[in-house]
Amino acid sequence: MSIKTHSLFEAVRLALHQDGGRAVFAHYGLHPQNRPQRENPFREERSSSFFVTAKFGKIIFKDFGDDALKGDAWRFVELYEKVSRPEAAQILAQIYHLEPGSFSSTPRPKNPARQQKKPLKFFEKKLLDIQFRDFSPEELAFWQEKRKN
Repeated sequence: MSIKTHSLFEAVRLALHQDGGRAVFAHYGLHPQNRPQRENPFREERSSSFFVTAKFGKIIFKDFGDDALKGDAWRFVELYEKVSRPEAAQILAQIYHLEPGSFSSTPRPKNPARQQKKPLKFFEKKLLDIQFRDFSPEELAFWQEKRKN
């Protein structure tokens, strides 16, 4: 598979997006079903509570015996192989046959226009323009009356 992109992470993300992770689970002998898998790859149990299912265009897994064991194909590789996210990206690149030359090792250039924006500038300015004052005698009387009622 040839995906022209700037990073390994982006190439893996795009590959996963194209097939929803189907190739990853097939690599490990798991296929989406609406019933439990025959074996749980993470732990031994008499009747499996491990599901691999297709939801919203991607393949996800869930072990109902352990709430921490759930997620998408990338997370499955991390947990199954007991590796970090970058190491899982390397494994996923091998599963998807992503050639090392199909992406550069340099990070994507940052958008300078986006870096210069300061979204809180407006709110900072408005907050700094606030001026405090004491209540007038009429206002104090009004609020004291309100408080009694």
